[in-house]
Amino acid sequence: MSETKSDTPNVRSLPSYIVPSIVAGVVIAVATVVYFAIMYFSGNHMLGSAIFSIGLMFVFLFRADLFTGRVSSIYADVSTKKIKPLRALSVLSIILAFNIVGAVIFLGLYALSQPYDGIIAVVQNVVNTRTELSFGVIFVRGFLCNMFICSATYFSMRYKDKPGVAMAAILICVFPFMILGFEHSIVNFFVAPLAVFLGVSAATGPTLLWLLSSLLGNLVGGLLIAALYLSKKMSTLEEERTQSDITTTE
Repeated sequence: MSETKSDTPNVRSLPSYIVPSIVAGVVIAVATVVYFAIMYFSGNHMLGSAIFSIGLMFVFLFRADLFTGRVSSIYADVSTKKIKPLRALSVLSIILAFNIVGAVIFLGLYALSQPYDGIIAVVQNVVNTRTELSFGVIFVRGFLCNMFICSATYFSMRYKDKPGVAMAAILICVFPFMILGFEHSIVNFFVAPLAVFLGVSAATGPTLLWLLSSLLGNLVGGLLIAALYLSKKMSTLEEERTQSDITTTE
């Protein structure tokens, strides 16, 4: 470890982000597959969006680290000088990398389970539709998505001692971005390789552009909402969460 608890009592060690980030990646992947299944069996986008939103509540329940939501809280710590920018970049890089690892772990298991042909067709349709859109359109959709996700993150931290309220807030914040078709980068980092694994898409330039534009949109959206409104609020809540995590592991 690069840091010890005694040296930085209110800062999590970098390795402590790995498992929670993997868990978040798995949760996102599972929620996405359930959404695809609902679309296959019922074609009900509204129902699928609601169930996906409920799935994201497990990120809160597992106290997992999801890249999209953590962008704003980590920016808040930088803006209030609780951590340095280089460390913030390291933390976000670890969270992003292991979110993808978690998603890919579930991807492999799910692909080996021989998914229904109808679900494979849904995956193919999603990828084909998204890769036809321009960089700018995907970027804006990613930007808007993370304004909702970071709001959900704030409320989950604000009401961490009231799980019912926190989960209701998550549902209210996540449902709009799903029903409106906005872009969640971790979902995309699951769907794109899943499509390749299932043989319904290839890792082409448009696919990579889709992934990059949604990632950048999420990043900018999360940073902006933190800078404009949530920075100081989230920094205080994050300090409480970090101290709780450290105390739990002692």
